[in-house]
Amino acid sequence: MNIVETLKNGMPLFTAKQRHIAGFMINNPSEMCYISLKDFSRQVGCTEATAIRFCQKLGYDSFTDAKNAFRNIQAAKTEDRFPVSGVLAGGTGPESAGDDFIKTQLEIEKNYTDELFSSIDLNALGSVADDIVNAHTVYIVGRGTSYSVADFMMRRLSLFGIRAYAINPEEMTSLQSSINRISPKDLFIFMAFPVYYLPIINVARFVKEHGAKVVGFTDSNDSLLARHCDHCLLMGEMHKGHYYSCGPLLIYFNIILSMVQLRTKEADLTRFKAILEEISHPDYQGSDYQQVSPL
Repeated sequence: MNIVETLKNGMPLFTAKQRHIAGFMINNPSEMCYISLKDFSRQVGCTEATAIRFCQKLGYDSFTDAKNAFRNIQAAKTEDRFPVSGVLAGGTGPESAGDDFIKTQLEIEKNYTDELFSSIDLNALGSVADDIVNAHTVYIVGRGTSYSVADFMMRRLSLFGIRAYAINPEEMTSLQSSINRISPKDLFIFMAFPVYYLPIINVARFVKEHGAKVVGFTDSNDSLLARHCDHCLLMGEMHKGHYYSCGPLLIYFNIILSMVQLRTKEADLTRFKAILEEISHPDYQGSDYQQVSPL
């Protein structure tokens, strides 16, 4: 019996306060994976000691053990999405099993990619491209595989003359330096998927409260990240296969980067036309322009 089942079964025996605490846990399983004892107590309206005693009542030695129980549920859900052992056991031999596995994986990838393309909102991607072009600085925040994608996007944006930085939230010095110089003209792009890494959620909340624009790439509107975003782009279940795929992120980013490229070229062309008008004016007396290039 997992912790959610324990909570549901225990409802009739709980006090009114305990039912309130249990209800929060049941309704926020993803947040329970990483929430601190202090934040949990504040959100449910109890003391930290009360929260710990409730976890002990459930059979756990500490609040941390209860959180780990929620993490185990999330991990099990991910494993259940693609039972590798079951697929490999379906063939008549090692080679047949491997072929079945790959064919199944290809079908999953194809169906997911078709769903992704059919759900793309070009207007929403265009709004993100506008925010990138107009931002003073773009910060792209990702952890693990998502950081590799963040680094990719940072390098591409730099080619268009856009000031961009990739941030790994596990590198606290770099993260602290970035948020210390935050301004309302900055844009932060966050990537967060189950199981959510709580520091990313906390940073998103912080920069949003300090006036910066926030774009989120996540799995659903129920994501912990979604509530802090100006623009929230949904990837769906990126783990429909036996691993988390960064393919959907790269598809979205490539479209956005193409839009950014068009916008920056248009901006360069506008500046070029303005310079031509200035130097062709009868009263033109010279300029500090050393070199002009429209593209």
